[in-house]
Amino acid sequence: MPTKRVDELPLYPTAEPLANEDAQKVCHKYGKVEAYIGDFRRSYLSPIYGFFASQLSKLENASNISKKYYANIMPYFYDENKTDVTKAIFIGVAGMGGFLWGYRRGGYFKKVTYPAFCAGLAATFCYPNQSIDFARIGYAHAKQAIDEFVEPPTPKLKKTNQSIDNSTNEKSLK
Repeated sequence: MPTKRVDELPLYPTAEPLANEDAQKVCHKYGKVEAYIGDFRRSYLSPIYGFFASQLSKLENASNISKKYYANIMPYFYDENKTDVTKAIFIGVAGMGGFLWGYRRGGYFKKVTYPAFCAGLAATFCYPNQSIDFARIGYAHAKQAIDEFVEPPTPKLKKTNQSIDNSTNEKSLK
């Protein structure tokens, strides 16, 4: 029986059948139990697959709608020549949403930080240029504070006009 080495096998499938007859005989026949289990599995899982397929189409539809809304709304917020009233309302509503979110979570720290985080995120969307400047300045200050913490600055000594005479110090030590 002629066999092929691995390097003689084709990289891509070809239309011509393999010359090896044993390779063509390896067709697995399903038994009665396997066929019964397969039918049961298909009948049980087909409604589940259909449900997930319908939910996937709804999710794709919702994501397409939200992408269209985002494409229409965000240029308005990025334009800094528009009135600030809508931006203030957006930031305020985001802060109130953060307050409700933190209030549900409980704890004083969460009640304070969640509104600040949500309002800050909304302000970042409304004022992107100022938020980039604010982030750069904050980064510079944080880096300076960390550098001073890791290696504290040397204290500056006061300069005096008096010169120290070593001979007098040596006499006083004796």
